[in-house]
Amino acid sequence: MATQPGDSTAASAEVLRSRARALRALARRVDASVLADLVRLGGDETWRGPTAFAFQTDARRADRWREDAVASLRRAAAQLDARAAELDRQAFR
Repeated sequence: MATQPGDSTAASAEVLRSRARALRALARRVDASVLADLVRLGGDETWRGPTAFAFQTDARRADRWREDAVASLRRAAAQLDARAAELDRQAFR
């Protein structure tokens, strides 16, 4: 079967969109992870003292890292979608 102009560009754009969907799915999984609940789970109702304070400090740090990772994954997905849209525009010129 003969290829048409823009076929590989369209395929590349679809690959980028697929990767963007995978990144968004990963972002949702990371966002829903137990890290978001660690501070609450390790609160005063669970234990008291310096170990509890240290745990909550670490849990807050981990939650910030989780939030940063989710934001980075979503940004990367948006960049892939933008690149795919650009490839689509190039294919139709």
